[in-house]
Amino acid sequence: MMKDKVIIRYAYTKILRNAVKYLSVLVLSAGLLAPIHMYAADQPAVGQGTAAALTGSYVMVSGEKDGAKLLQERVQGSTVRITENTITTFDKDRKETYAVIYTLDTSKEPWRITMTSTLAPVKGEVAQGLIKKSGDTVQLIYAKRGGATATDFTTENNQLMFVLKKSS
Repeated sequence: MMKDKVIIRYAYTKILRNAVKYLSVLVLSAGLLAPIHMYAADQPAVGQGTAAALTGSYVMVSGEKDGAKLLQERVQGSTVRITENTITTFDKDRKETYAVIYTLDTSKEPWRITMTSTLAPVKGEVAQGLIKKSGDTVQLIYAKRGGATATDFTTENNQLMFVLKKSS
């Protein structure tokens, strides 16, 4: 009888230890995966149709051209409207100054953007660049005719960059 109790106690202890070990692994895994899931819900997935993340109306905050900051008077009052396939810029008098249709390559960070002008006098001209969104701010850099495609968010010759803030 005593021997049976020892065997049962041994088996019970072993089962309990294994259950605790497996439960610990399960809880640890859930704890590690929960933040990843929460982050993934916040961020558009790389490589998926994420143009919708950019849509909205923006105010132009600053600009840079050929390695030099644009004067504040040049960007002040300018607005930008981004849809899922167009970008349109308006000056302070609400005159349309730049309009493109665009496509995104979201397989890399920052996203690659290809824009085709729909407004004269440069209608049909194609510009390559980068675009990224962080919170309510969008940065867009692209090469003008004869410029090298941007590799980061600092301009060189024949490149333009704008910082846009989502308007309410």
